[in-house]
Amino acid sequence: TPFEQTFTALKTGKVDAAVVIHEGNLTYAERGFAKILDLGVWWWEKTRYPLPLGGNVIRRGLGAEKIKKVSQLLRKSIQYALDHRNEVIDYLLARETRSDKLLHNRKLLDQYLSMYANRDTLEYPEAARQGIKELFRRGYDTGIISHPVTIEFAP
Repeated sequence: TPFEQTFTALKTGKVDAAVVIHEGNLTYAERGFAKILDLGVWWWEKTRYPLPLGGNVIRRGLGAEKIKKVSQLLRKSIQYALDHRNEVIDYLLARETRSDKLLHNRKLLDQYLSMYANRDTLEYPEAARQGIKELFRRGYDTGIISHPVTIEFAP
């Protein structure tokens, strides 16, 4: 079920439980749902690494120079968003396009952005890198991934 349909699927009984992502982490309770398990807490207790929630992937075939340039542009964009937080929030509030309008609240939107656009996003600390490696290792060990994956991080 696409994430924007998760709560409808739960409410109608199409599914009994769901992994809630994005703003749903902040809005599930006010929609009348209860948390069974926080995967971020569970992952931390098992690994002592932050849970990898997403990432940008750059094809190796682009070559080292293009990879470096793309990485620099992504970093610059994240830095801009961090440096201009209020402008970003104003922009998002004015142009919210998701069907879920529950983030049309400055405080909640700021909390949401703090979860996904923060210093760790910009600097990608070693613990976050190890968390990604651990996720792929466990994926392979359990047969979810068919072959070992070597993770490389762009400069």
